[in-house]
Amino acid sequence: MDAKTKSARTKLAREVVETGKIAAGLVDSLIGKVYVYQGNQVKILWKMQDYCLGEL
Repeated sequence: MDAKTKSARTKLAREVVETGKIAAGLVDSLIGKVYVYQGNQVKILWKMQDYCLGEL
């Protein structure tokens, strides 16, 4: 991962921690799709895979 990508990910993570909630802009940056199934089951497809591991 290059320095620019790492910096952008770190900035997003800090925004989430500081606000205590995810703003619409962060949702757009982090989440690709959300599927809701019967029985209140939810599946989230993230845009950033393995964020903590530094992999896409």
